[in-house]
Amino acid sequence: MVRLPGQAGIADVATLHRNLYLYVPRHNRDRLVAEVDFAGGVRALVTDEERRSAGLQPGEITMVTNLCVLRFDKTERRFRLESTHPGVSPADVVAATGFALDVPDSVPTSAVPGPEILRLLRTVVDPLGVRDLETVPAAARGALLQRILDAEKDQEG
Repeated sequence: MVRLPGQAGIADVATLHRNLYLYVPRHNRDRLVAEVDFAGGVRALVTDEERRSAGLQPGEITMVTNLCVLRFDKTERRFRLESTHPGVSPADVVAATGFALDVPDSVPTSAVPGPEILRLLRTVVDPLGVRDLETVPAAARGALLQRILDAEKDQEG
């Protein structure tokens, strides 16, 4: 069995798309590191001027994690803490991040999705809870995967 790094398309997406959204379901120092040995996609042109001169549309870079929302500051060329999710402090985010992060004096709490959005996510977008696999440690995935397979069998009749 071969497990590939899952990098297909990221080089084009990171550069060509106007806005780049990064999703990190388990925010910790093992995933958000100061340096990497391999980059599957790089957005080297970040300022509006750099992107326009290369024929690209200016845009924003936003990272959403299970702890917070980070926005890339194009001038400083580093992430800034935009908001923390309910129950998470800025200190929690800093402790879980392996690189320097700009933290403003006042950090708002991220908006909580309303009941209708949650209902749609849980019943229409992901009724089996497959996305839950992204947020649990490897040891817990076996039982969760079995629950998903059982739920899929139940749906089939």
